[in-house]
Amino acid sequence: RLTNDMFTGDTFAQYLPLFNIWAAYLPSVESGIGVGGTPKNTAFGLYR
Repeated sequence: RLTNDMFTGDTFAQYLPLFNIWAAYLPSVESGIGVGGTPKNTAFGLYR
């Protein structure tokens, strides 16, 4: 959906041949983002 939204307008339409867009779905054990330097058990281990 994001790809369609990006390239339907004039802003990026001319650059469509230059983009190579892929998506990966990685399910996580936990939802959200960790706090205090301790990441949650997610696919990317993000924390703030």
